Amino acid sequence: MEGFNLSSGYIIKELTILFPDDSYQHFQFNPPNDFNPTAAQRKTIKYTQKKLNELTLYDNALLPYSTISDIMQKISLHTIFIAGNITHKVINEYLSLTKVIDICTEHNFSYPKELPPANCFKQHRPRYCSMAKATYVKNFMNSLRNK
Repeated sequence: MEGFNLSSGYIIKELTILFPDDSYQHFQFNPPNDFNPTAAQRKTIKYTQKKLNELTLYDNALLPYSTISDIMQKISLHTIFIAGNITHKVINEYLSLTKVIDICTEHNFSYPKELPPANCFKQHRPRYCSMAKATYVKNFMNSLRNK
């Protein structure tokens, strides 16, 4: 996932789910309806947009934020592999009973400074693209299985 890490919590903007058969779902969300950022949060959002992920919190994404819960429930019976403390925390907030494995902890994984571009439907840096990250994580997991 990719989004905005704020003092009040993480706002998911992009979410990509890759499946073992190489199919995927890639989602982009509007912010929560009741989200009224403080001045400090607006500053963080602006910094994140300009310097990191180049995603716009307020754009014409088609999916309402409330659909994240429905999407998460659809994958709740599967083991989920993620990378990173923040992602692990956010996924656990939605799926507290689901097996979520942080490969950073389990396999000493870290993202490279540059990731290959992905067909994400938004023009932004691959290092901060949920699709590019998911593809890199899946390739890493496949390399472990092939050893």
